[in-house]
Amino acid sequence: MADQEQIANRIQVWKHAVDVAMHFNDMSSRSRRLGLTFVAAVLSLSIFFLKSEEKSSIEFSVLDFELTVHISFLLSVFAALSINVVKVLDIGVYHSMLRGAVTFGEDIENLLRRDILPLQKGLMQSISHFSRYSDAKAQISESGDSYEYSGKIYRTAEKKLLAFYRRTAITLYAISFMLLLSTTTLSKVEQSSPVNPVQKMSDLSTKTESEISSKKIEAGTKAEPEIRSMEVERETKAPHTSGAGVQNN
Repeated sequence: MADQEQIANRIQVWKHAVDVAMHFNDMSSRSRRLGLTFVAAVLSLSIFFLKSEEKSSIEFSVLDFELTVHISFLLSVFAALSINVVKVLDIGVYHSMLRGAVTFGEDIENLLRRDILPLQKGLMQSISHFSRYSDAKAQISESGDSYEYSGKIYRTAEKKLLAFYRRTAITLYAISFMLLLSTTTLSKVEQSSPVNPVQKMSDLSTKTESEISSKKIEAGTKAEPEIRSMEVERETKAPHTSGAGVQNN
């Protein structure tokens, strides 16, 4: 039997253990809440682009094909990947710390139950029991001094959280797959046939001769009025010249 001072110290340590466990539980819940809020915002943005009348697609060239991907599909994939990041932060960090704090608190409660609390379980032990057993029950003992706990279906909170994140991720990936089928197009790019160098030089020569001929015709067309005016002027001067010769004779 521990003395009163030792019991008081154990109670203070237990209180700190409870505070630490509550802190990590709050951090775990907060990270989960913020992560799901972020995923919901990304999905809302995806729906906005899906309903938008403006062009919301990105084109990629893959070998001989042109792939057109809608932004809503990319956002849904990003949301599915984000939920995995939230899972790592929630279960891998905060929940692990919470389990450590709860385990330490349960160890302190074992000492306190032995010294001052003739109970079957302490506070953290009772919470852990109802969290770990799906069919957890507590009934008053025959003596009526405490509760007796029972449960057969053992499933930890970690497994429940993993199942939650797994189902959420599967749902998001299913949404992404449906968007991929409904919004993505794949078309083959038409390639021009290879050009024969000899044929190319022949076509170029023909084109050059045609351009030269057209320029000559154009130049002749422009010079034709000048030539005609010169002929008219020559014909006009001819009678005057012949008349002058007659008078001299």
